[in-house]
Amino acid sequence: MAANNSQLQDSYNILSKNHSQLTEEVNRLKEKLEGKWCPDEWTRFGSSCYFKYEEIKTWSESRKQETVYSS
Repeated sequence: MAANNSQLQDSYNILSKNHSQLTEEVNRLKEKLEGKWCPDEWTRFGSSCYFKYEEIKTWSESRKQETVYSS
């Protein structure tokens, strides 16, 4: 019984260490992705970047501008 308990404790310690390492890696990857996908003053939502214009344009003018920025 003591050997089984020791084995379980060893397995738990290994899993706990692996979990910590994976959590750290996920956090590093999240930090790496944040702010890297979009230019300055753009906002990332999901996997897309959005820019908020202050000027008023028609729908067709906005679509033309979007085409310029998405190329």
